Amino acid sequence: MTLIHPPHENEYQPQEWYSELPRQVSRIGMFGIILMLGCLGGFGYWAFSAPLAAAVVSQGSFVATGRNKILQHFEGGIIDQILVSEGDFVKAGDRLVTLDTTAAETHLKELNMRGARLEAMISRFRAEYFGYETLEFPPKLHALAAENLDLSHILTSQTESFTLSRDKLENDLGLLNDNITAQSLRKQGYSDQRHSVQEQIVLFQEDLEAKTTLFDRGLTRKTELNALRRSIVEGTGQIARLGSEMGESDTMIEKYQKQALQTEHAYKEAALDEWNAAQAELDSINEQILQARDVLRRTEITAPVAGTVVRMHYHTSGGVIKAGKEIAEIIPYDAPLIIETLIPRTEIDSVQLGQHAFIRLSALNQRTTPVLDGEVIYVSADSIHNREDQTNPEVYIARVTLARSSHQQFPGFVPTPGMPAEVLITTQERTFFQYITKPIVDSMSRAFRED
Repeated sequence: MTLIHPPHENEYQPQEWYSELPRQVSRIGMFGIILMLGCLGGFGYWAFSAPLAAAVVSQGSFVATGRNKILQHFEGGIIDQILVSEGDFVKAGDRLVTLDTTAAETHLKELNMRGARLEAMISRFRAEYFGYETLEFPPKLHALAAENLDLSHILTSQTESFTLSRDKLENDLGLLNDNITAQSLRKQGYSDQRHSVQEQIVLFQEDLEAKTTLFDRGLTRKTELNALRRSIVEGTGQIARLGSEMGESDTMIEKYQKQALQTEHAYKEAALDEWNAAQAELDSINEQILQARDVLRRTEITAPVAGTVVRMHYHTSGGVIKAGKEIAEIIPYDAPLIIETLIPRTEIDSVQLGQHAFIRLSALNQRTTPVLDGEVIYVSADSIHNREDQTNPEVYIARVTLARSSHQQFPGFVPTPGMPAEVLITTQERTFFQYITKPIVDSMSRAFRED
């Protein structure tokens, strides 16, 4: 058995190894501590004071400011020719589609014929009203009648109607004038008879005076005096009767004269009434002619602006275009393009007019394509329903325009409608500390509430 002896007092001396350990921080350690504290302090200062940019990020695309020009037709019709196809460039006024003109031309021809007939009737009524001896039509009607047999027949018919109407008036007035002449002759006969009777009475009175002298001398009989007196009385009666007959003739003459004036007045009044009615109808026809010409003009559907045809809704000649339906769409060539993007409803409070925005052209190479500057120029007043994204069913429309400096940043860049772009709308700056504590603050503001 081996016994273990405790170490000798001289053999175990802990002070010796402890005294050799370093009891102060070295320069390197002190530098490391200072560096670490400096980093922590710097990070804390940066987290509490340095602003960090914030932005609302959304996807958008380039659109024309004037939107696509949608072509429609008010009346519709049958397609005659389709002169363009999707992708074609057209100038303003170029024909795109032509419609069948048969119905429009037939309607316009019918209205023109009705208008010409009314003008011919108005010429007749005017001649009847002013009492013209002959009927004259406007030179325009004669020129049209030379090429249109139907219109020539209309002019002939109106001339015959004028002649018949004029002859009837002349016959009626002639009959009344004959009656006036007869009464005038009758009156003249009565006047001559009265004058003769008056002369006879004068002679009877002379004989009576002579007979009276002889009767006073007893040279004649009284019966002879009475006979002369009876002749004078009878003559006086005849004069009264003839005067009455002359008065009756004057009455008849006045009656026939009034009838003649009334007949002529009624003739002119009827002509004037028919003139006014025909003129009113002609005014209406002229309005319809203008509309029919406009309909015929619209059978040629033309481009309202220069641009590119991006959509054709009809592709078959002979097809039927319904009234008011879309026919084609054109992207204007010279319309400046803007970026349209959809903003979620939860972030609309951070988007306002005039805000700065960054645009990334996601369709181009990101390494060689710079980020362009832009500005918010439009924010919709209310949200719209977004059917394409069910996660954000309610969104707002925002439009961003490129800054003028963007052309210098990316010379030669020409956007096209539909090109995608990522829009970063800068919002209020926050520090890093505010950024990491905002979710906690928001959660606490909702949590510490009494039920």
